[in-house]
Amino acid sequence: MTATMPRIIASNRDLHRVEQAIREAPQPYRLMFTILRETGMRASEVCTLQVRDVVLEPGREQLWVRGGKTGDRVVTLTTNTHGRTLRGLRAYLKQIGDRPLAAALFLSNRQTQVSYDALEYQWQQALTQAALTDAHGKARYTLHQLRHTRATELLEAGLRLEDVQRVLGHKSIKSTQVYAAISDTVLRERLMDVRLPKRQRSDG
Repeated sequence: MTATMPRIIASNRDLHRVEQAIREAPQPYRLMFTILRETGMRASEVCTLQVRDVVLEPGREQLWVRGGKTGDRVVTLTTNTHGRTLRGLRAYLKQIGDRPLAAALFLSNRQTQVSYDALEYQWQQALTQAALTDAHGKARYTLHQLRHTRATELLEAGLRLEDVQRVLGHKSIKSTQVYAAISDTVLRERLMDVRLPKRQRSDG
């Protein structure tokens, strides 16, 4: 694996602890982290979502990303892959009431759009509570690693490379191909842990 390849949360134990930390985070950060975990969106894209960008009509559930890194795009949501996100969005929209459609979806305590720095701070707090920090107290995993992890999971589940490209919003499929290499690396690591039973020698 080269230094330029994406990093994923490869440890199932740590991933479980990360997901538990997400569930225990305060709102609206809990929902923001959940969206990042289940969609693979960029943190900056989640921060800039507006109320009008959420579509929860049955069969058309989606999030609009406006003016993202690669332009406007649509993030498709389904119940089997984005269940917590959909439940969270439905509850959250009821909670915020009749906020203007062009208003920021996620507001801080100061009633301003949640900034990337604020999201990073809350992530550090969440992982600190989960004891997922290094020797210097820094979060062991970054928000962007949620994106890397989701992309790898989708490839391992059999989603085509072209489909993962659309999920992530990559302009070029070359950017997505590195995740296929990550998936192969994970497979190799898992195979190294396999201990096959020794066959009994037969003289027949």
